[in-house]
Amino acid sequence: MKNKPFFNPFVGSKALTEGFKGKKILVLGNSHYCGYCEACGIHGLAKPEQMEECIDFTTNVVNDYLAARRGESETAGWMSTFLRFERALSGNTETTPEESEEIWSRLLFANFVQTAYQGSWNSRYTDEDYAASAPLIMSIVDEYQPDYIIAWGKRDDCMTPWDYMPGDDWHELTEDTGYYERNGKRIKMMRVKHPSVSFGYDYHIQAIEDFLNS
Repeated sequence: MKNKPFFNPFVGSKALTEGFKGKKILVLGNSHYCGYCEACGIHGLAKPEQMEECIDFTTNVVNDYLAARRGESETAGWMSTFLRFERALSGNTETTPEESEEIWSRLLFANFVQTAYQGSWNSRYTDEDYAASAPLIMSIVDEYQPDYIIAWGKRDDCMTPWDYMPGDDWHELTEDTGYYERNGKRIKMMRVKHPSVSFGYDYHIQAIEDFLNS
């Protein structure tokens, strides 16, 4: 799986053709956690049949969230993360299930860490996990060539994708924004707080709007 992500990204049906407000956006989450598998992906410790099933883990997560929004399945606690982010992105703090479907149909989504452990978020991920995942995530960037990347995670007490993304082709603009020059294209990136914790709408709605208009 050299230079290829283990977890396929979620690609909304309009993400590559229309995008969100005319912009191709990659939303970059942090990590998966799993209740039955162990150290899949970059570590390759899971059984082959588990590995094959889990390559669509990311896509299934988004689809599970949308199914719950439609009332087709029960709502789980982690789904509020996606709900908060879509509302900050759209500027609408009362999105309907139909609006949720429309928003995510226009986005790309990937989780940064290309392995999953049993246990809670960030409980066992290491510097090595993040470092090994970085070039695989950049392969997604190179394949889909987004206009903008919005990375979840802005914390001092643990690792986040922002800490491992920058490279030789990275240009920092502010503490929370910068851009890549890759394959002749400028790709802008910002980081926001992870929507699962301390995610205030007032600040993030304005910050994301300003970023997407920059």
